[in-house]
Amino acid sequence: MSNEDFLENEDNLFVQKRVPHDDLHELVKYGDHPIYQGLKDDQSKAWIKKSLFEKLDYQTKLNCVKEEAMVIALERYLIPMISENQETSYNLALIRICTTLTKGWFRQFAIDNYPQLINLDKDLLSIARNVIEKFPIKRKKPVLLTHDPETRVIFDSIRPYTEILSFFDKLEYDPDDFDITGIKITSPVNGNISVTAIITTLCKYNFSCNPSASWSASVIILPSKEMEIFLRNYKSSKYELISDLTTKYIFSLRIKANTSGTSWGVGEDIWKPIYVEAKSADDVASILEIPGLTGDLLFKYVLDFLNPTLARNGETPLKHWVNELKSEGAIPIKPEQHLWYHAWNYELKSLFM
Repeated sequence: MSNEDFLENEDNLFVQKRVPHDDLHELVKYGDHPIYQGLKDDQSKAWIKKSLFEKLDYQTKLNCVKEEAMVIALERYLIPMISENQETSYNLALIRICTTLTKGWFRQFAIDNYPQLINLDKDLLSIARNVIEKFPIKRKKPVLLTHDPETRVIFDSIRPYTEILSFFDKLEYDPDDFDITGIKITSPVNGNISVTAIITTLCKYNFSCNPSASWSASVIILPSKEMEIFLRNYKSSKYELISDLTTKYIFSLRIKANTSGTSWGVGEDIWKPIYVEAKSADDVASILEIPGLTGDLLFKYVLDFLNPTLARNGETPLKHWVNELKSEGAIPIKPEQHLWYHAWNYELKSLFM
């Protein structure tokens, strides 16, 4: 599925857009039109034809590469305000073209002519500032989660007995975008009883010639003693520890995407089917001996307290799926719940239908 089918004002993957990629080409063009436009049979595709490129004079070939490098410099460094040095940004973009962002004959031309390409001859910083001023990024309104009075009473009774776990910061694991958070909930009824909730999120991405990305998330809720024994007896690597922990999930989510172009935002961002697994939390909730606390409420509480999300717009297809289910009446529109709760609850109910 293409995100263009349902994504209008959302940010593109990995590139926070103020203006479309092709519009940036208009701002750095050397002639009346961006050079790449004359090198395509199909303007909707990202690829340019080698036979048409070969017909250009040498300087126009250089300018074609430079236009692309300037757009990348604007898009990835200057407009997002990651860098304010236009020469450095341009050189980084040019290096990307010569390594992972393009391939084949176009990349080879850039490599062979690198000394002739490194001199920046346009004021990219002024262009970036104009774009930032004219096209401010709209701030997304935070979703305010509401709970009924009975739920709020239970949540308020648990909150003073909830401890944020910090030992996860010491895990020797640093992949692309990895996060692990946790809380320990002690029973207000019996101080010797507690449960531990862990949430892991991971985004792995590839910025090669055919970019792709995958996201995964899990929510694990176990009796604290069981968790402590598991951690104490574990002998393998930290990565394997996290992998094994996620097999004990209450909720598991996996999402994948790739792009048809040579860069995110150039071609179509293609989303793969979402994979969701859900298990009941009733058994672990009953351990706390809190009147009225069900597995449903415990899962809601963990999400409400830790408020997890997937990095780099990874939840885009999940939002689309949940909105479709709402439009079909399969998920209630009100009250607003955490996105993961909707997915978990729907899948859990589907198991018993």
